[in-house]
Amino acid sequence: PTQQTPPTSPFSNSKYSVVQNYLPPKLIIATTNAPKSPIMTTTRESIATLLKQSPYDPSIAPQLQSYVKLQAQSLLSPSSASSPYYFDCNRTLIKLYQFFPQLSDEGYISLILFLSLVEYPSTDVSALCCLVPEKIQNRDRGTSLNNLGELLSQCQFPAFWTAYDEASRGGGSAAAADGGGSSSSSPPSTATDEASRLVNDMMTSPAVADKLRRAVWKVLALTYRSAPLDVVLGSLNLGSLAELKDFVGRDEEVGRGVESL
Repeated sequence: PTQQTPPTSPFSNSKYSVVQNYLPPKLIIATTNAPKSPIMTTTRESIATLLKQSPYDPSIAPQLQSYVKLQAQSLLSPSSASSPYYFDCNRTLIKLYQFFPQLSDEGYISLILFLSLVEYPSTDVSALCCLVPEKIQNRDRGTSLNNLGELLSQCQFPAFWTAYDEASRGGGSAAAADGGGSSSSSPPSTATDEASRLVNDMMTSPAVADKLRRAVWKVLALTYRSAPLDVVLGSLNLGSLAELKDFVGRDEEVGRGVESL
C-alpha cells in the first residue's frame, strides 16, 4: 500500500518559521519574599507635597483628614507631638468641602475650627469660619466655636472661659444635636464619629487648656507691666494663687516671664 504523507503543518512554510521559534514568555510569580512597596506615611512634608502638586484634587481629601486627626492627637499628647499644626492643610480641606459638597464632613470642620482656635493669638479661626457654610455655622457646635473665637479676639478672657467650660460639658450633646457628621442625609461615618470625639477630648484636655492659658498669658504680658492678681486669675481660669503658682511651675515658658507673684 502507498505510504501516506503526514499532513503538512500550516506553519511549516518558511513564511511562518518565526512562529516555530517563538517561545512564550515565562510567568513570574511573586513570592512572600519579594520586596514590597514602601507604605506612605502621613507627615507634614508629605501633605506639603500633595498641596503643591494637586491642591484641588478631591482624591487627596482622605490624606488631609488623616493629618487633621494627627494634629489633634499631637495636642492631646504634647510629649510625643510629631504632627504640628498646619493651616494650609486645614484650609485646603475646607475648600475641598466647598468645591465638592458630597465630601463635606461636619466632624472634620469642627475639628479644624477647634485646632485653629487653640492657635490663639493667631486669627486663623476667623479666616476659616469665613469658608464654612452658614448652615453649619448656625448649628450648636459651629455657633459655639465661632463665639469662642470672637471672645478671644476681643480679649474677653473670663467670658471666654465661661463659654469654654459650657461647651466642654455639652460637647457630646452638641455633636448629637448637629447630626454628628456629613452634611448629607446619610448616617455619620466612623471617621466622622472619631473627629467629633477628638473635639470633645480636646475640649476636656488639661494639656489643651494649658496651651490656651499660655497664649492668654502672652497677651497679658504684652498688655500689662504689672497686673492685679484677680485679673490674672480670671483671664487664666484659675481659682487661687496656689493654682497660678502650680501653672507657672509646670510651664517653663510662662515661668521665665514671671518676675514675682
